[in-house]
Amino acid sequence: MRVFEMKECNCVNVLSFSSDGRYILAAGGWEAKGSEHAFVLDSLTGESAFEYTFAAEHITASQECSLFAISNGSPVQEDMTVRVASQGRWEEVPFRVSQSTGWLAISCLEFLPEGKRIAIGCRGASGLTPITWPDRDTEMIDRILDWVAIWQLNPAKMISEHVTAHPVGVVSFRPDGRQFAFSGGATSFATVHLCDERDGLLNQTFNPLGIRTRCLSYSPDGKKLAVGNARVVYMLDATTLSIVWELRGHKGHVNKVVFTNDGRKLISVGHDMTARMWEVETGRLTTTFDWKIGRLTTVAVSPDGTMAAAGGENGRIVLWDLDP
Repeated sequence: MRVFEMKECNCVNVLSFSSDGRYILAAGGWEAKGSEHAFVLDSLTGESAFEYTFAAEHITASQECSLFAISNGSPVQEDMTVRVASQGRWEEVPFRVSQSTGWLAISCLEFLPEGKRIAIGCRGASGLTPITWPDRDTEMIDRILDWVAIWQLNPAKMISEHVTAHPVGVVSFRPDGRQFAFSGGATSFATVHLCDERDGLLNQTFNPLGIRTRCLSYSPDGKKLAVGNARVVYMLDATTLSIVWELRGHKGHVNKVVFTNDGRKLISVGHDMTARMWEVETGRLTTTFDWKIGRLTTVAVSPDGTMAAAGGENGRIVLWDLDP
């Protein structure tokens, strides 16, 4: 086990391994929401190979740590910019979305599995709608719309837009990239929805008991979907959203879930300062880690499946070996 510390950050929000497992992209800031620093760290020494300084409300990293993207979430007028970084260089991806006719705000970012496209959760004004109040005249207010825009990165162009009719705070793509699940994240509704990249919003929904769904993750074969809601991890059938297992044990809300590369284990981390490993086939809790480093906010598995990294409060990152 190795422990590294990002002294510039009070909370690690994003972790991702490089393709050879040697480097780790770690990003965070002084609060759980928002980031100001990102480092590409040597997994053997903890030394920084690249360093980025920025201010962003939303941040995501592609698989294998080749790219990461940032954006602000504050409403702007119709146009927004996502900044993408690779090997120390920034590229700006300005985009305009057809769904919005007024202000626009980004609610989340997520790379598609192949790393060549990015999904942008959006909320914006789409025209005006009349509201009649009992004690006063009719008033025209913004009609609010939620949707996911999928953009190709090089060259930058929009591929598709999917009106969701529900806030998009967290999104996860099936490994083949043809379907995604989304929910409201840490600040909105807990219901999980499915959306097909070609056919749009599907009828399947899952309504967990907790108020917030903070994380989603597909299994490597795309057949299961893990949902972190309140203190429970639900393992669902990815097609029907029916419950396969309810994984209970966390004493604080679950912040991140990820499957191991062989699909046999699921790792969850949470506000109770623990990382827990679950057996996918049986739903059995196999291991609980408590490294005494504070609340855990994120977790990642190396591409070869031999290591995992968890990060959280105090800017600390723990690397450990995964059992075969």
